Order: sequence, then structure tokens, then C-alpha cells
Amino acid sequence: MNDAPPKQADAGLGALAVGIVAVTALTQARWLSRDALLRDGDEEGHVGAAELFLHDLLGGEWSAFAARLLWEDMGDYPSLYPGLVGLWWWVMGGGPPEAVAVRAVNSALLGLAGLGVGGLGRRLGLSWGAAALAGALTLATPLNLGLSRAFMPEGALTALTTLTLWAATGLKERRFLGAALAVGLGLGLSALTKQTAPLFVLPGLLALARPGPWIIWAAVGASVAAPWWVVNLEEQRAYAESSLGYEAGGGALSQALYYPRVLWEGALGPLWAGSAVAAAALALRAPSTRRVAVVALCWTLGGLLLLTLIPKKYDRLAAPLLPGVALVIATAAATRPRLGVGALGLVGWSVWMSEADTPFNTPSEAERAFHPGCPQRWLRPPDPDGALGLDAVVQAVAARPPMSLAVVGSLDVPCDVQTTFPWEQHLGPALRRAGVDVAEAPPGTAGLVITLGPAGETTGETVVAIPRLGAEVALDWQ
Repeated sequence: MNDAPPKQADAGLGALAVGIVAVTALTQARWLSRDALLRDGDEEGHVGAAELFLHDLLGGEWSAFAARLLWEDMGDYPSLYPGLVGLWWWVMGGGPPEAVAVRAVNSALLGLAGLGVGGLGRRLGLSWGAAALAGALTLATPLNLGLSRAFMPEGALTALTTLTLWAATGLKERRFLGAALAVGLGLGLSALTKQTAPLFVLPGLLALARPGPWIIWAAVGASVAAPWWVVNLEEQRAYAESSLGYEAGGGALSQALYYPRVLWEGALGPLWAGSAVAAAALALRAPSTRRVAVVALCWTLGGLLLLTLIPKKYDRLAAPLLPGVALVIATAAATRPRLGVGALGLVGWSVWMSEADTPFNTPSEAERAFHPGCPQRWLRPPDPDGALGLDAVVQAVAARPPMSLAVVGSLDVPCDVQTTFPWEQHLGPALRRAGVDVAEAPPGTAGLVITLGPAGETTGETVVAIPRLGAEVALDWQ
């Protein structure tokens, strides 16, 4: 039995959901306004692709925008995510990608994911308060919260997965045509976001759908995704072969334990993971919530099982499956409303990992073994000093733009700053986005020579110190 009268308990869960949304939104805004960290190499690639879409829109080239979106080769991944970022960037009036208004596109995608989970829970029979709590908790799930601060396609894929499963709740109704079309559209858009989309959608879809409408949503999804996939099929075949042939670290046991370990250590953390296990047991015991729990568990556990079969492993790949955890926790709260207060502890955990370096947002040695080089960190404290002098150099060059420039030397960026590019590779894009697009030239003929070197060993007209790297950047106008 419930701990309180149904209407009162439901209102309490709804109020809790509103509070969680407010806390996560404020946390997100504060974090984005403070962080100045150089983007990871994967992020920079997506931002560069989005910038091409932005230029199409700024020039009024809608046909070029559509061609890039639907079939042109934009790299290893399909083009929907950078296209969405470019469109958002254009709506926000351009500017640097570091601007909070531009970066907020990823927070908006997380909001869509929360909306999808709330709608899914409501259609599966949860009260409006419990469904709202499921949506709100989705915003605070550690890995999803961290990825919503980065330019990575998994956030868009998470949103599309939840919205597609929400649409799939209508497939068992007599008038299912609209739902089948919506599911097909969601599948097609997911396939235009990332190649692994079926791994995240199908387990939950199988738990929700009846066989009848499958031919409809399969045909619609294939039609939406076909232009890009047909044009890029050969390249994608080679990409799939390289992924399947990837030699991961560790043996079969390490491979099998990778995602459970990732969930326990950081993607969820012990508090979220333990709460999810207890919540699943509660929700499965109650007849009124059993179906919701089964769908949530099929979605999350089924997807994790499929991910385990892929040799190449990254923690971020689990992100589209984690809203199922939020759903099952909220479902348990529907059976014991007073337990909903425990959701505040889960949100507090995520906020804590947003503000402090902890063992739970630092990759363990077992996880690092799967990733040579710098491991990626998604949920971490903001880094106000992470620009490493790049902004100061850009301002100095923008104040006296040369006809050409040369860069002498190289600066490696340490893993704790989390980037796969040396410092100088960030300079060109930063200058271009600041309106200083200059050609490179040999040092003897360049209008500006930028010398990179150890602290105290460079001289120039302007010297920018980078204490964190023990280095300096010297600028000499010729």
C-alpha cells in the first residue's frame, strides 16, 4: 500500500520532480558559465562539422544544408547531430561554440530525453507525479548529465531513443498508424545520428510493440535513413569492420564486466546503481508497476548485453540506456511514495560529481586498459583555467591581425585537461571563429611568428604564460 493518500502522494512526487528539474537546470547553467576547458578531439570534430552547417545557414544555402544532412560524407558518423547543432548555433546568432547559448543545445537534448521518459512512463500507467519524477531523474543521471555538457552525439541519440519508445506505446492500440509512423521516423532519425542506434532502441521496442505495425515503422525508418546510408555504404562497411575487428584490452571476462564496472564506478555510481537494483525489486513485486519495470529493465539490460558483444567499448555508449534506470527508480517511488525523497540524494550525488574530483568521476585503471591514450571524462568539475592561454593569444592576434602566420614548436596537453590534440591544433579553429582567418607561411616570411616553448626560454613582443603546462607562447609581428 502507499504511504499516503494517492492524490497527496502524487502531488508530492510531482513537486519533487519540479524541484529536481530546477536544481539540475541551475547546476547546468552554473557549470557551463564557468567551464573553459579545451574540447576533446572527438568533440572538436563534431563542432567542426556543425560549423559547416552553420556557414550554409548564414549564407542562406538551405540546399547545401539539406545535402550535408541527408547524404554527404561528413566523417565517420551520420550528419544529423552536427546538423542540429549547426541549426541551433544559427538560431542563437552564431558566435563562438564556447558561448553558453550555443553549448546549451546539448542540455536541450537532455530535456527532450526527460520529456520522452516522462511520456513513456505515463503511457505505461504511472501516475503523472511518478512519470514526472522519471523525467526529472533522467536529467540528473550522472553520465547523461555529463554528456549534456559536451558536443557528442550520444545526447541526441538518448533523446531520440526515449521519444521513439514513447511513440511505441501506441503500437498496441487499435489506431496504431500514427504511432507506427512516429516510431519509424524516430528509428530513421536515430540511424542518422549514430550507427549503433538499433542497439539502444530495439530491446525496449521488443518489450512494447506487437508484430503487426513492424513493417510500417521499419519501412518508414529505412526510407528516412536510406539516402545517407546508400551513398556512404562502402565507407560504413569499412568502419564497421574496423570496429568489429578492434582488439580490446583484457580477456573475455574483462570484456563482459566492462559495462557493469562502468555503471558502478561512474556512469551511475554506487548510489544510483544500488538504488536501481532495490527499485527494480520493489517495482517487479507490485502488479500495478510490473509492466513498467519490465520495459525499463529490457531497455537497459538488453541494450547493455548487446553493447557487450561489440569489441570497441566506451562508457558514453551506455548513455541512451540509462534513462531506463531513472524510469525504474520512479516506478518504485510510485509504490512507496515516501521513498521518492531518496531521489534528492541521487541528485545530490550528481551535483557532487559536478563540483569535485572524486573516485567516481575518474576512470579506474581497469577502464583505462580499454582506452590507450587519454581516457575521456564526462562528469567533472568546471575548469575555468582550462583554456590554457588560448583565449589570450587569440585576443592578441585579433587586435593586430597579420597577413600570414607561422607556429614554431609544439605543446602537448596533459590528460588531466582531457584533449587528444596538442595545443597548437586548437589555435587555427579558435582564430577562425574569432574572425581571424589567416594563411600559414614559413617563419621567415610570415607576418606573425608564434613560438611555443618551455617557460623562461621564449622571447617575443608579446609573451603569454601557460603555468599549467610550464610553457609560454611568444608572439612576434614582423
